[in-house]
Amino acid sequence: MKRSIIPLLLMLIALLIIPFDSAVGTAHEVDISLPSFAVTLNGIIVDSAYREYPFIVYNNITYFPMTYFDCRFLGLETDWSSETGLAIRKTDISGPYENYVTNRRNSSMDKAAISGIYVSVNGIVIDNSREEYPLLVYRGVTYFPMTWRFCYDEFGWDYTFSHETGFAISIPIESLSIDRIEPIVKGESYQLAPVLVPGNASTIGISYSSSNEAVATVSSSGMITAVNAGTTQITAMAPNGTTATVTISVIVPVTQVRIEMEQSRYRFSTDETIRFNVIVLPDDATDKNVDIQVSNAELIGTGSIMPSSSGTASITATATNGLFGKIEIEIIDLNELAEEVVRLTNAERVSAGRSALNGSLALLNSASMTRAKEIIESFSHDRPDGRSCFTAFSDIGLSYGWAGENISMGRDNPESTVAGWMNSEGHRQNILNSNFKSIGVGVAMDDNGRMYWVQMFIG
Repeated sequence: MKRSIIPLLLMLIALLIIPFDSAVGTAHEVDISLPSFAVTLNGIIVDSAYREYPFIVYNNITYFPMTYFDCRFLGLETDWSSETGLAIRKTDISGPYENYVTNRRNSSMDKAAISGIYVSVNGIVIDNSREEYPLLVYRGVTYFPMTWRFCYDEFGWDYTFSHETGFAISIPIESLSIDRIEPIVKGESYQLAPVLVPGNASTIGISYSSSNEAVATVSSSGMITAVNAGTTQITAMAPNGTTATVTISVIVPVTQVRIEMEQSRYRFSTDETIRFNVIVLPDDATDKNVDIQVSNAELIGTGSIMPSSSGTASITATATNGLFGKIEIEIIDLNELAEEVVRLTNAERVSAGRSALNGSLALLNSASMTRAKEIIESFSHDRPDGRSCFTAFSDIGLSYGWAGENISMGRDNPESTVAGWMNSEGHRQNILNSNFKSIGVGVAMDDNGRMYWVQMFIG
């Protein structure tokens, strides 16, 4: 029969949950409260309001929950047995911070029990029954008093309290070093990460300086910013005067080539050009020459292209050192789209036994294009100035007997647009109306790339 190892694992990784000594009898309860001040551990602010195991205050002393992660975060190791009780000792052990956050807000006042277990700190036995600030038990977890005697004398922590900043515990640095840093490109940044001994020591209070700020600067948090080519020494100093220095180099190669355009979708009709900019960084790079290649377009000068047809056009700029930037844009020939809407519309009419419409009336197409631009501003059969859509005809001297208008937005192609109209009774009636003899189609696109479609019919 195999012996289960689950109890051992739970003791190692679970919270430190300590039962009362059976000889003590009923535990004595005391009033506790949540801290009314900030609590900071090694630079991390603890939110006791929503913590499963919050920091608590008893008899004006802050108490620390001795969970597995909280102990190791501060370099403490604990052992528990029913024979010897609870042993607490300072070690070089370190671990990550665990917030134990919950969705339930803790009450500002509560009850805790005075622990009845045997306790030793760094090998010295403590008689909890005689302690002015005894260990407590709250929510099944042992709580330890954060007094000067224990925090500073026994555990060697830096311990501060003020009404302005609250209660703070940090582990002091015994030594620090900085690993070698690869050359940094001008304009880029690098976050220093000093190696501390002990590993869970606090980085609070470390100051940084640069021997040549014309080459690189360093912030109070250790963020290096490369300014100009050259070398400089970066020094980190702990509050106790311990220092570490590293030499860094700043270089200025061509690091980026990119192409900038106002948008990723462009509409065009005929002989229109589209501007682009080639950006080579950094600004003081030695060789900023680039070779520009384009597809589905003609290169006009060094900063414009003339699209060839609908589809995808690409622009590639390659620097001398091989770095390149490339951009692809969607080219939309509005004339082609309008012609396809006419073709699909006439296909629907012929299929329904109606005659095909004339799509070549220049004035009708002009009015339709005007309306397409107007419905970007106001998606309605009324014009932005409040007049009927059909005044677009009279404005340009186009007469008619019968008239109709279909509008649509958001569809990306003629097929889905015509299909949408055909699936709508009112729009379908316009398309199949035997009184109509001519059609005009307008297509427009807003700055966000959304398409707008207009059909105008006359008879």
